[in-house]
Amino acid sequence: MLYRILQNINNYLFNQYCIQPSDAYMTSKPFSIVPETYGYGFDVARVQQLIDTSGEGQILEIRLGFLMPKTTQEELNRQLFINQLSEFTTRSPFSSSNRNANLQLSCKKLNNYVISDGETFSFNELMGAITAENGFKKSTEIINGKETEMLGGGISQTASTLYYCALAADLEIMERRSASYAVDYTTLGLDAWVDGLSSDLKFRNNTGYPIRIVAICQGSSVSIQLVGTNTRDYWVDVQTRVLSQTQPQTVIKVVDRDNVKGYYEGQILQSGIVGSTVQTSVYKYRLTDNQLIATILIDRSEYNSRDEVIIAIEYIPSDPLIPP
Repeated sequence: MLYRILQNINNYLFNQYCIQPSDAYMTSKPFSIVPETYGYGFDVARVQQLIDTSGEGQILEIRLGFLMPKTTQEELNRQLFINQLSEFTTRSPFSSSNRNANLQLSCKKLNNYVISDGETFSFNELMGAITAENGFKKSTEIINGKETEMLGGGISQTASTLYYCALAADLEIMERRSASYAVDYTTLGLDAWVDGLSSDLKFRNNTGYPIRIVAICQGSSVSIQLVGTNTRDYWVDVQTRVLSQTQPQTVIKVVDRDNVKGYYEGQILQSGIVGSTVQTSVYKYRLTDNQLIATILIDRSEYNSRDEVIIAIEYIPSDPLIPP
């Protein structure tokens, strides 16, 4: 009973006259490090030990001083964003002012974004509504096998670049969808189709530390780095394998002799696209001896084939010769 009374007195004195130190900590959305604060008072455990070992009538002298936090901002900074976890660059042979503007805008939204530990990142959520009011422009995409002008055309290239980085950093992929037809800016099986609605790229930061995205766009080229804290004892290799292919057919489209649209004989009205089934896997190798320690099947991507359409002008037979 006496011990509890003395313990309560000790706690009462601290709460009444002292200030607890607080550790530095991280916040998310937006990411920041809140610095530590120093306290003032006495070491409660040490004073309690003096009370426990003191004799009856003994006078105890308690000295006050600064109390140090356990974690400081400097210590946190030394642990964060010190390693490049992955990097990747994609380039599209197709370049237009509108498509490049969409790439630039998507990279601007990604650049310096911090994914907190345990957070599930959503590409669509970060991009926001794909509208003209939000700065997105119309550019060509292949929808249902046809070239179609759509708002935000091209941002799937940015998502695809980020997808590879997430794979190479061994992050947990939560959602990814391949394009319906083969893309020209990255290896098949490494693309990520996004539309701002039902198709999204999602992955979870499972590294134990926050990750910063560095995204740069130059023309039709997108480069992304993931920077964080690497505690892995293995390295990752991302590989794709084509399981099957479907070759496109050649279709002749005969145009009426009037040819009001001005086609010419042999004109390619629609280019053919090879269909493919592609498997994507991640291989993990031990750092010490480069021995394979795990093989993980990530996804199986199906790409449609598209027929090639060639113009043929309707033949007009000449009048037969009439003998004299």
